[in-house]
Amino acid sequence: MTAYPSSLRGLFADSRRVRWSWPLLAIVVGLPILFPIWLLTAPGGEDARLWFDDIALTVGAVAAALASAVAARRYAGTPTGRAWLLICAGLVMVSFGEIAWGVQELVLRVDEPFPSVADIGYLGLYPAVFLGLLIMPQAPVASLRRVKLGLDVLIALAAAGLISWHFVIQPFLSENGASTLADIISVAYPLCDLAIVFAVITLIARGGRSMSTAGLALLAGGFLAIAGSDTLYAYLTQVGDYNSGSYIDTGWIIGYSLLALSASAAAGRRLNLDTFPSDQEQTGSLWQAVAMYLPVIPLTALLFVDMSTSDAGGRVFMMAGFIGVAGLMFARQLLTIHENVQLNHRLEAMTAELTDKVKAQTLRLLQR
Repeated sequence: MTAYPSSLRGLFADSRRVRWSWPLLAIVVGLPILFPIWLLTAPGGEDARLWFDDIALTVGAVAAALASAVAARRYAGTPTGRAWLLICAGLVMVSFGEIAWGVQELVLRVDEPFPSVADIGYLGLYPAVFLGLLIMPQAPVASLRRVKLGLDVLIALAAAGLISWHFVIQPFLSENGASTLADIISVAYPLCDLAIVFAVITLIARGGRSMSTAGLALLAGGFLAIAGSDTLYAYLTQVGDYNSGSYIDTGWIIGYSLLALSASAAAGRRLNLDTFPSDQEQTGSLWQAVAMYLPVIPLTALLFVDMSTSDAGGRVFMMAGFIGVAGLMFARQLLTIHENVQLNHRLEAMTAELTDKVKAQTLRLLQR
């Protein structure tokens, strides 16, 4: 497989694109650094902070959409190109949402417009990106490994779902229900985030075939950052503690920047997917294995905290969910042990066969 370029300039391997890529690269690298500094120092006062917040989010989303369009064009007519085209469409929708939010807040002077036309753009991100991540070409895997990958995805998704349910979905439903459009939209965000988390985890578990390891990490990190900020936004809106220009907006900026870098890395690679044999199986890497179980760590910590703060029903639900996750992990470990036993048997058979061949060759040499 083509090695991933080590330098930032290597993200853009085609010299014809470097002229306009460097300004894009400066934006996607500089925004996550400048954004929190500006929010903390707030030069120019509250109005300047709001203008910078809305403009920076819009520029970040547009930059990610442009980089995705370049990646889609680079692989035009291939499954990889169609996957990036769907991701680009989702980022175009979220760019529309950022523009609509900024116009309402800065021009029309609507204080934190929700629900509004901006939510059409924000929610439009999820179906396109979900499909794009699922159709991203990956190497085929054997049946046993496919079961293991399914368990990995279920473990991570169940842990992330329990955390989202505890902090966002369940408190909102128990307090407000879902009787108005605002309520439905508020619940839709964390549910859509879980769908994106599912698609990202599935992509990580399968391993990158059409993407480098670094590009896959950037893509996953970008969508997870966006999902994290969406979840925090839903939680802070629920408790009435969200203000435009809040620190959680940094997560969206980081997400857009990582997505732009990932798309740029994909566009800069000289990768011919036809060079991969159809029966090649990806075994994954250490970071992919670790990423599958990262949500279990905060879930375990939450379980101990929840035991002392929640009501009896909440404690029973969280404990049942944790037992279910533990059961999935146990089943996954059994499959790993079974796979290792099969591997040991194959190694023993190969060793015995090799020993017999060496003995036969030695006997022929002695006879000569």
